[in-house]
Amino acid sequence: MGIKLTNNAFATLASGINSSATSITLTSGQGARFPTLAGGDYFYATLVDTSNNLEIVKCTARSTDVLTVIRGQETTTARAYSTGDRIEIRITAATFIEAAGVTDGDKGDITVSSSGATWTIDNNAVTAAKMASGAATSNIGYTPANKAGDTFTGTVIVPEMKLGGGTYANNQKLQIADATGETGLSISCQSTNGRQWEWISGGSGGAFVGGRFGLYDRTGNTALTHYDGRTGGTAGGTTGIGVGFSHAGIWIDRGWADNPSITVVNTNGPGNTNQGTLRIHGTNASYASYPSSAGADFSCNLLIDGTITSSDRRKKTQIQNISNALDTVKQLQGVSYYLVNSSLDIQAHMSDAGGRKFGFIAQDIQVVIPEATVEHPMEPKENGWCDAFGLDYGSITAVLLEAVKEQQQQIETLKTEVAALKAGA
Repeated sequence: MGIKLTNNAFATLASGINSSATSITLTSGQGARFPTLAGGDYFYATLVDTSNNLEIVKCTARSTDVLTVIRGQETTTARAYSTGDRIEIRITAATFIEAAGVTDGDKGDITVSSSGATWTIDNNAVTAAKMASGAATSNIGYTPANKAGDTFTGTVIVPEMKLGGGTYANNQKLQIADATGETGLSISCQSTNGRQWEWISGGSGGAFVGGRFGLYDRTGNTALTHYDGRTGGTAGGTTGIGVGFSHAGIWIDRGWADNPSITVVNTNGPGNTNQGTLRIHGTNASYASYPSSAGADFSCNLLIDGTITSSDRRKKTQIQNISNALDTVKQLQGVSYYLVNSSLDIQAHMSDAGGRKFGFIAQDIQVVIPEATVEHPMEPKENGWCDAFGLDYGSITAVLLEAVKEQQQQIETLKTEVAALKAGA
């Protein structure tokens, strides 16, 4: 008759309990991990919830998987616990004291048994003085951590960890499961310039609603990336199964006849609707310093093995033939030039001729063929550099084609007239 112990006894609650419950039902089959109690026998156990709140209880009877307990032992407070919360045998002060009948002096040996083996602790090995505050740490060689607020120092090896109290459906070594709107893992560097980053799995609410997963900058309250496994349909593609970049407002997925795709959405994550132009350019920063300034903006050549521009009749309306193309072309002026960066330095890498190019000036074209130009909002730099105008050379090609046809018609007419003159002579 007395206190009983078994090694590594733990279980999870088959159903929740309130703060006054004296009966605890364990998950089926787990009760056998705890001591078998005869009349007068008991053991101490510790209840732990997902927030690491603790309560020590005194178990006075066990019937298979049902424990009869006295709540709120050793200055702990009875509280409610949920299905899946843990209960386990831990070494507590009362366990030591009552197992040995400890004061100072000879109070008998402590016998601990497990799986048929028996270990005996000498009657003077455990005393009240050795269990006093501070002395326990010195005697066992480390600081026990078993309640909220306790911390570890040094290296702690945990073979497997499950957090959150949800349902774990795989065998990964670190699992986080919960039934809240968002479940995440937070990493925070608290030194100078440090930030708090979070990997978040979304559900019913938050920045990752609908089951998305992604990276969130908690310091700046900004979602950076989204991963989505759901399927959407766009012209035969599978848009939605891919990775999105919130600030840019683009997704990398598959779309438009099931091709690999960069999909630009009409509104980015923060709500910006200026999504009509996708720009590739060189910016005035090194990789390490980005996004701060570290040099002049520069132009980038785009090298692609093949190009096809979408031109389906079914996506066009109000189609008209081009007229007076020859008169229009006569107003154009082809030029040669060098591109310069935002510091006005010549960009020699833009051609094999040291950077010299052939083309047009967009402002000149805008006066003659405004259908071929686009002006973006941009203020010139103090040195006058600006990159506000864009030019659609394909549109100019159509005008040139029609001008050649008009000129050829004139040539054919002249040839006919010349032939008639020769015949009359």
